[in-house]
Amino acid sequence: MATAGSVVENPRRLERVTFLTTAAESDGKVLELRAEARPTPNRPPMHVHARQQETFVVESGRLSYSIDAREGTAEAGDTLVVPAGAPHTWWNDGPGVVVVRGRLEPAGRFETFVETIYGLTASGRVNSKGIPNPLQAAVVFQEFRDDWVPVFLPWPVRKVVFPVLALIGRLAGYRPWYPEFSPQGPVG
Repeated sequence: MATAGSVVENPRRLERVTFLTTAAESDGKVLELRAEARPTPNRPPMHVHARQQETFVVESGRLSYSIDAREGTAEAGDTLVVPAGAPHTWWNDGPGVVVVRGRLEPAGRFETFVETIYGLTASGRVNSKGIPNPLQAAVVFQEFRDDWVPVFLPWPVRKVVFPVLALIGRLAGYRPWYPEFSPQGPVG
Protein backbone atom coordinates (compact mmCIF):
# COMPACT_ATOMS: atom_id res chain seq x y z
CA MET A 1 0.00 0.00 0.00
CA ALA A 2 1.45 3.31 -1.04
CA THR A 3 1.30 6.49 1.00
CA ALA A 4 1.35 10.07 -0.23
CA GLY A 5 4.90 10.80 -1.32
CA SER A 6 5.79 7.17 -2.13
CA VAL A 7 7.72 6.81 -5.37
CA VAL A 8 8.02 3.87 -7.78
CA GLU A 9 10.12 3.73 -10.93
CA ASN A 10 9.81 1.78 -14.14
CA PRO A 11 13.24 1.58 -15.81
CA ARG A 12 11.79 0.09 -19.00
CA ARG A 13 9.41 3.01 -19.47
CA LEU A 14 11.89 5.57 -18.08
CA GLU A 15 9.12 6.64 -15.73
CA ARG A 16 8.91 7.79 -12.14
CA VAL A 17 5.53 7.83 -10.35
CA THR A 18 4.85 9.72 -7.14
CA PHE A 19 1.65 8.87 -5.28
CA LEU A 20 -0.14 12.07 -4.26
CA THR A 21 -3.39 10.75 -2.77
CA THR A 22 -3.87 7.04 -2.13
CA ALA A 23 -6.89 4.79 -1.78
CA ALA A 24 -6.43 4.53 1.99
CA GLU A 25 -6.12 8.30 2.35
CA SER A 26 -9.30 8.96 0.35
CA ASP A 27 -11.46 6.09 1.65
CA GLY A 28 -11.17 4.53 -1.81
CA LYS A 29 -12.63 7.52 -3.63
CA VAL A 30 -9.58 8.57 -5.61
CA LEU A 31 -6.00 7.71 -6.48
CA GLU A 32 -3.89 10.64 -7.59
CA LEU A 33 -0.37 10.38 -8.87
CA ARG A 34 2.24 12.31 -10.79
CA ALA A 35 4.19 10.57 -13.54
CA GLU A 36 7.42 11.92 -15.00
CA ALA A 37 8.43 10.09 -18.16
CA ARG A 38 11.43 10.52 -20.41
CA PRO A 39 11.06 9.78 -24.13
CA THR A 40 10.88 6.07 -24.97
CA PRO A 41 9.22 3.91 -27.61
CA ASN A 42 7.97 1.61 -24.82
CA ARG A 43 4.26 2.08 -24.28
CA PRO A 44 2.14 0.44 -21.63
CA PRO A 45 -0.02 -2.23 -23.23
CA MET A 46 -3.44 -1.15 -24.43
CA HIS A 47 -5.74 -1.65 -21.45
CA VAL A 48 -8.98 -0.63 -19.78
CA HIS A 49 -9.98 0.21 -16.24
CA ALA A 50 -13.28 -1.64 -16.00
CA ARG A 51 -14.77 0.47 -13.21
CA GLN A 52 -12.61 3.57 -13.03
CA GLN A 53 -12.54 6.86 -14.87
CA GLU A 54 -9.01 8.07 -15.47
CA THR A 55 -8.10 11.71 -15.95
CA PHE A 56 -4.72 12.98 -17.17
CA VAL A 57 -3.61 16.60 -16.80
CA VAL A 58 -0.41 17.39 -18.68
CA GLU A 59 1.67 19.63 -16.41
CA SER A 60 4.64 19.97 -18.77
CA GLY A 61 5.94 18.41 -21.95
CA ARG A 62 3.96 16.53 -24.58
CA LEU A 63 1.92 13.37 -23.99
CA SER A 64 1.10 10.98 -26.82
CA TYR A 65 -1.97 8.82 -26.30
CA SER A 66 -4.49 6.43 -27.76
CA ILE A 67 -8.03 6.49 -26.33
CA ASP A 68 -10.79 4.45 -27.96
CA ALA A 69 -8.65 3.96 -31.10
CA ARG A 70 -8.09 7.74 -31.40
CA GLU A 71 -4.45 8.78 -31.25
CA GLY A 72 -3.31 12.26 -30.43
CA THR A 73 -0.94 14.49 -28.55
CA ALA A 74 -1.70 16.59 -25.48
CA GLU A 75 0.34 19.62 -24.45
CA ALA A 76 0.93 21.31 -21.11
CA GLY A 77 -2.41 22.45 -19.68
CA ASP A 78 -4.46 19.87 -21.61
CA THR A 79 -6.77 17.43 -19.82
CA LEU A 80 -7.74 13.99 -21.12
CA VAL A 81 -10.61 12.01 -19.61
CA VAL A 82 -10.76 8.26 -20.18
CA PRO A 83 -14.19 6.79 -19.32
CA ALA A 84 -14.35 3.48 -17.48
CA GLY A 85 -14.05 0.65 -20.00
CA ALA A 86 -12.36 2.71 -22.75
CA PRO A 87 -9.25 1.08 -24.25
CA HIS A 88 -6.26 3.39 -23.87
CA THR A 89 -2.54 3.85 -23.38
CA TRP A 90 -0.11 6.75 -23.24
CA TRP A 91 3.59 7.33 -23.83
CA ASN A 92 6.25 9.97 -24.30
CA ASP A 93 7.83 9.98 -27.75
CA GLY A 94 9.72 13.21 -27.06
CA PRO A 95 11.33 15.53 -27.30
CA GLY A 96 11.66 16.12 -23.52
CA VAL A 97 10.30 14.88 -20.22
CA VAL A 98 6.53 14.84 -19.84
CA VAL A 99 4.96 15.38 -16.42
CA VAL A 100 1.39 14.17 -16.05
CA ARG A 101 -0.95 14.26 -13.08
CA GLY A 102 -3.25 11.26 -13.11
CA ARG A 103 -6.45 10.60 -11.23
CA LEU A 104 -8.46 7.38 -11.00
CA GLU A 105 -11.99 7.44 -9.60
CA PRO A 106 -12.69 5.30 -7.67
CA ALA A 107 -9.18 4.32 -6.59
CA GLY A 108 -9.74 0.58 -6.62
CA ARG A 109 -6.53 -1.35 -6.04
CA PHE A 110 -4.65 0.22 -8.92
CA GLU A 111 -1.82 1.56 -6.72
CA THR A 112 -0.89 -1.99 -5.66
CA PHE A 113 -1.04 -3.10 -9.29
CA VAL A 114 1.39 -0.29 -10.22
CA GLU A 115 3.71 -1.12 -7.31
CA THR A 116 3.70 -4.79 -8.36
CA ILE A 117 4.30 -4.26 -12.09
CA TYR A 118 6.96 -1.59 -11.52
CA GLY A 119 8.61 -3.77 -8.87
CA LEU A 120 8.68 -6.78 -11.18
CA THR A 121 10.09 -4.58 -13.95
CA ALA A 122 12.76 -2.96 -11.78
CA SER A 123 13.83 -6.37 -10.49
CA GLY A 124 14.18 -7.77 -14.02
CA ARG A 125 11.25 -10.20 -13.82
CA VAL A 126 9.61 -9.14 -17.11
CA ASN A 127 10.28 -9.79 -20.79
CA SER A 128 11.42 -7.25 -23.38
CA LYS A 129 7.82 -5.97 -23.66
CA GLY A 130 7.60 -5.40 -19.90
CA ILE A 131 5.31 -8.39 -19.27
CA PRO A 132 6.02 -10.99 -16.57
CA ASN A 133 6.21 -14.68 -17.49
CA PRO A 134 2.78 -16.16 -18.34
CA LEU A 135 2.11 -17.67 -14.91
CA GLN A 136 3.10 -14.51 -13.03
CA ALA A 137 1.16 -12.35 -15.49
CA ALA A 138 -1.94 -14.52 -15.11
CA VAL A 139 -1.79 -14.29 -11.31
CA VAL A 140 -1.41 -10.49 -11.36
CA PHE A 141 -3.90 -9.82 -14.17
CA GLN A 142 -6.50 -12.14 -12.63
CA GLU A 143 -6.14 -10.54 -9.19
CA PHE A 144 -6.43 -6.98 -10.51
CA ARG A 145 -8.98 -7.67 -13.27
CA ASP A 146 -11.29 -4.94 -11.95
CA ASP A 147 -8.46 -2.38 -12.01
CA TRP A 148 -6.45 -3.15 -15.17
CA VAL A 149 -7.59 -5.31 -18.10
CA PRO A 150 -5.07 -6.15 -20.85
CA VAL A 151 -7.16 -5.73 -24.00
CA PHE A 152 -4.23 -6.81 -26.16
CA LEU A 153 -5.21 -10.37 -25.18
CA PRO A 154 -8.34 -11.91 -26.72
CA TRP A 155 -11.43 -12.30 -24.54
CA PRO A 156 -11.18 -16.14 -24.30
CA VAL A 157 -7.63 -15.85 -22.96
CA ARG A 158 -8.67 -13.32 -20.31
CA LYS A 159 -11.87 -15.12 -19.27
CA VAL A 160 -10.98 -18.82 -19.68
CA VAL A 161 -7.21 -19.32 -19.91
CA PHE A 162 -6.05 -16.73 -17.34
CA PRO A 163 -8.09 -18.12 -14.42
CA VAL A 164 -6.57 -21.57 -15.03
CA LEU A 165 -3.06 -20.18 -15.47
CA ALA A 166 -3.53 -18.03 -12.36
CA LEU A 167 -4.43 -21.10 -10.30
CA ILE A 168 -1.36 -22.93 -11.62
CA GLY A 169 0.76 -19.82 -11.00
CA ARG A 170 -0.39 -19.53 -7.39
CA LEU A 171 0.33 -23.22 -6.84
CA ALA A 172 3.81 -22.61 -8.32
CA GLY A 173 4.38 -19.82 -5.77
CA TYR A 174 3.65 -16.70 -7.80
CA ARG A 175 1.83 -13.95 -5.93
CA PRO A 176 -0.47 -11.16 -7.11
CA TRP A 177 1.59 -8.65 -5.08
CA TYR A 178 4.84 -8.83 -3.15
CA PRO A 179 5.69 -7.30 0.23
CA GLU A 180 9.01 -5.98 -1.12
CA PHE A 181 7.07 -3.83 -3.63
CA SER A 182 3.90 -3.16 -1.64
CA PRO A 183 4.58 -3.80 2.06
CA GLN A 184 0.99 -3.35 3.25
CA GLY A 185 -0.65 -5.13 0.32
CA PRO A 186 -3.79 -4.00 -1.47
CA VAL A 187 -6.35 -1.64 0.00
CA GLY A 188 -9.99 -2.47 -0.59
